[in-house]
Amino acid sequence: MSDILPKKFLSHYNKLCKNFWWTSSMMEIIFIQFYEKQCQPKHKGEIGLRPCLEMNKTMFSKQIWRLISDGNAF
Repeated sequence: MSDILPKKFLSHYNKLCKNFWWTSSMMEIIFIQFYEKQCQPKHKGEIGLRPCLEMNKTMFSKQIWRLISDGNAF
């Protein structure tokens, strides 16, 4: 089951992911320009990265929908 993760944790996790892709300080400027582009879907030719906060909300919403739509979920 998905839980809402703290924003501080998600922020730290996003930072770790960004550091994985962009390690030098010179690349940080390029990263700022291209991060939004990298988050575009794969069918548009990009990497398809998804921000953690967005995914956390999506997965939590999915669980809520499952609880509402399935009478035997409890």
